[in-house]
Amino acid sequence: MKKSLNIGVVYGGWSSEREVSIRSGKNVLKALKEKGYNSRGIDITRDNIKTIVCNNNFDTVFLLTHGRGGEDGTIQGLFESLGINYTGSDVTSSALCMDKILTKYFFSGLYLPTPPYKIVSASPPPEEEYFFPSVIKPRREGSSVGVSILSNRHELQEYLHNNIHLSKEFLLEQYIRGREFTCGIIGTGQRATALPVLEIKPKNTFYDYEAKYTEGKTEFIVPAKISDSLTTEIKELSLKAYRAAGCRDFGRVDSIVSADGTIFLLEINTLPGMTNLSDLPMEARAAGMSYQDLVEKILLSSLERI
Repeated sequence: MKKSLNIGVVYGGWSSEREVSIRSGKNVLKALKEKGYNSRGIDITRDNIKTIVCNNNFDTVFLLTHGRGGEDGTIQGLFESLGINYTGSDVTSSALCMDKILTKYFFSGLYLPTPPYKIVSASPPPEEEYFFPSVIKPRREGSSVGVSILSNRHELQEYLHNNIHLSKEFLLEQYIRGREFTCGIIGTGQRATALPVLEIKPKNTFYDYEAKYTEGKTEFIVPAKISDSLTTEIKELSLKAYRAAGCRDFGRVDSIVSADGTIFLLEINTLPGMTNLSDLPMEARAAGMSYQDLVEKILLSSLERI
């Protein structure tokens, strides 16, 4: 019965992550067809979104629009208004997790461990004190777009001058030297389960856009070679953040562990990449799950809402 549903795989969009979104979408479309689902790919742009979405009789949508407009609650709100079911987190959760400053407030409010931070405007007061080294991130971007490591105030001023087009506000986060991990999650609420923890070892200075999407630029170790107790702690913290944020169907929680073993949560990704090099499919494979099975699990989780 479910395989006869009319499924629209929606990808593309107009953010800086459009290319990644298309790669994710085409992979998922192929997997759904291999599983026997009646599915069709939809490459959306600002020019065609109204016509395509309003003139199609989807039973449900598999949403893979990364970045601004696609995972920040915007397109989710459109589907909500039209009464169309879709995979992934709802408007509120998507907006919260895409906004790096709101995510920090959220972590702090729940007493979840996260690096110290400050909010920086495009023209910061000259008397303001900052910590260096630090990591700076545009308020609402994904895939490490605009992320940089800064060593001093001069570099901060230069960065703000060159990146004002990305945001009016930036998150300045204390740089934590340590090991970087990510924990994929499938499902919703108390039925959400954590996948094997993956350690990320980029060959670049940090896990930037190039390191994420260029083969050979990053070493991925999954399951991560860490103690059982640290694995359990990362999974538990990740699930706590994911559930508290109201995330649905699938997601990923990124963290860094300092030399003394302290875990710091960095962010929640409500619409993780599904490319050949993406973290979530790698974690699923480590759990014995094929790419096709992963896609089907995400879809079936969303269909519970119909």
